[in-house]
Amino acid sequence: MKLDPNINKTHFKKCIICKLNPPNSYEHLIPDSIGGIIEWKALCKTCNDKLGHTLIKDVKKDPRIRLAIDFLKDILPDLFKKIENRQKYSSRDNEGNIIKYVYKDGIHRVLQAKIDESLIKGMDDTENFIQETLKNAGKNEEEIQNDLMKFRETEIGRPIQLTKDIIIIKKNADLFHNFDEAVFLNHRFLVLLAYEYISLFLGSFIYDDSLNYIREFILDQQKTDLIIIEEYSTRKYAPIHRIYCENHQDKITINILLFGYIYYKINFIGFPYRFQESVILEDLEEKRAFAAESIEEAKKRNYKFEIKRMP
Repeated sequence: MKLDPNINKTHFKKCIICKLNPPNSYEHLIPDSIGGIIEWKALCKTCNDKLGHTLIKDVKKDPRIRLAIDFLKDILPDLFKKIENRQKYSSRDNEGNIIKYVYKDGIHRVLQAKIDESLIKGMDDTENFIQETLKNAGKNEEEIQNDLMKFRETEIGRPIQLTKDIIIIKKNADLFHNFDEAVFLNHRFLVLLAYEYISLFLGSFIYDDSLNYIREFILDQQKTDLIIIEEYSTRKYAPIHRIYCENHQDKITINILLFGYIYYKINFIGFPYRFQESVILEDLEEKRAFAAESIEEAKKRNYKFEIKRMP
């Protein structure tokens, strides 16, 4: 069983999850929220919406995903903004107070507005506050801009008398990720990803009743000894996602690498089919996807064809 280069034209007569409704909803192999490129119709809208809400919507909140995109932010600035949008950060001031931020519209905005009697604001919000305060105090635009320039040039820690009652002090804020709302990758999500990869090879065989245990695990995490998930990491981050299969005598293993570093092995024990060990690569920098016919060909970087994006 081989991979069809026209993945986005792969046709399934029924949803590969419920096996009832027509597959009328486009589905990304790897979620679009973390840069996924390949998409095709494999799920019905009901299943896609349900799995999207329960398994996929919080993928970007996994700490390892956030740390990966932070490392790659200079290479993938747009994807960094996409993943980190509305994510939480913290900093600690000189007095040991924890200040919380949210990353929004490319800016770290302070969430915690007050400590004791002091207002806490980020740099951009502080400049807006200065302009509004000085405007209300009756200063003209030229005076306001002069005071803003003085604020920008003032060294860290030196008090600035903005008005009779307001003193501003700039402080360094070494931001770090806040993982209070962290959501780790759900094993059902990983099995779904592996199962969708498998469907690209099996075609209509994906509806075989012998695979019901996989669908049941994805939908309800029904306990089974036939699915074993291993978690690893590689030596370094890279702006790629990669998925490939390894056939073994008693199982198949679907290898999933996210950002070249986060590494999962999804083992399906006693899997009834064997197929080509093709490697799918998504180049997040070029926003292109490729496929190699084997692991050895992929190691040589011999990707035989490009998987075209949806028009």
